Amino acid sequence: EGGALEKLLALHAGDVKGGGAVGETEKLRAVGAMNALIQLNPDAQLAFIQAGGIDALKRDLKPDSGRGLKARTLFVMRSLLLESASIRDVCLSDAPLLSLFSDCSLLADDEEHAEHATAALEALAQHNSSAVKAAVGQVFVASLQSRITRLESNSNEDTTEAVRTALALLSSLSAAI
Repeated sequence: EGGALEKLLALHAGDVKGGGAVGETEKLRAVGAMNALIQLNPDAQLAFIQAGGIDALKRDLKPDSGRGLKARTLFVMRSLLLESASIRDVCLSDAPLLSLFSDCSLLADDEEHAEHATAALEALAQHNSSAVKAAVGQVFVASLQSRITRLESNSNEDTTEAVRTALALLSSLSAAI
C-alpha cells in the first residue's frame, strides 16, 4: 500500500501539505479511493480500522455533511459491512454510528441515503439484531418525542395523546430488547 491509506485518510480529514482547504469533491474522491484500496482485502480493512477509518467515515454521516459525500459514505459503509466481519464488529460496538445509520435510514428525505443506510443496518442486523433494533428504537423514540413537542405547541390534544401512546409502547418494546 505504500502509505496510501494514511495519505487518503489525511486528505479526507483536510490535513494536507500547504494547509489548503479540502472540499467535498476531494473528500468524495478520498472515500472512493479508500474503498477501492480496502475492498476485498482483509489486511487493508484491519489497517483501515486501526488508522481510525471508521471514525473518519462516521463524520461524513453527520447532518451538516454534504449530500454527495453522505451518499458515497453510506454506499461505502454498506459495501464494507456486507463483506467484512471486522468492520461489522467495530460498527456494532459504536452506538453513535448505529444512531447515524438509523437517522439516515428512518428520517432522511433522501431515498438514496435511506436505501444505503437501511442496507447497512440490515447487514449489521444479520449478525447482531438486538444492537441494531435498540439503535433504531432510540431514533424512533427521539422522533416521536420531537413530534409530541411540536403537537403540544399546536394544541392538538387527540393527536398528541396518540403519539404519546405510541411513544410509550415503543419505549416499552425498546426496553425489552
